[in-house]
Amino acid sequence: MQIFTFHAFQVAPAEIEALLIAHPNITDAAVVGVQSAEVGELPKAFVVVSGEINEKEVVDYVDKHVAPFKKLRGGVEFIDKIPTSSSGKKLRRELKIRDLVKQQLQQETSAQNNNNIAINNQRNTSAASGKRADEKQVQVVQNAKCCTIS
Repeated sequence: MQIFTFHAFQVAPAEIEALLIAHPNITDAAVVGVQSAEVGELPKAFVVVSGEINEKEVVDYVDKHVAPFKKLRGGVEFIDKIPTSSSGKKLRRELKIRDLVKQQLQQETSAQNNNNIAINNQRNTSAASGKRADEKQVQVVQNAKCCTIS
């Protein structure tokens, strides 16, 4: 049995999964702990749905039935199929890896966006200061023409 820790509490994924599967619009589910710098791991559900349901409804459903430390603070992700081994065991490690890769891609995208913003700000500042420098040069040239001695 896989257990992860949220704050000082141990969370058993199978308990939350059983609750999720009991919902009429959920056909399968897997719960993993996703890394959090502040609290250890946050419970996150990977859910296969058979009807209409959104993330908020899933979170609210779980919140009503579990202790506060078992709430899905890591979120809910809807997927087509829970990965399983040939013997039918849920491969939670694959879901954890999937989540880590997704987080890294989001961080890289965010870093690239921040770099693009910084570059654009530099260009705008350079362009503005370049324009000011050009205006100053024009003024100096105009002043020089009026003050030249012939």
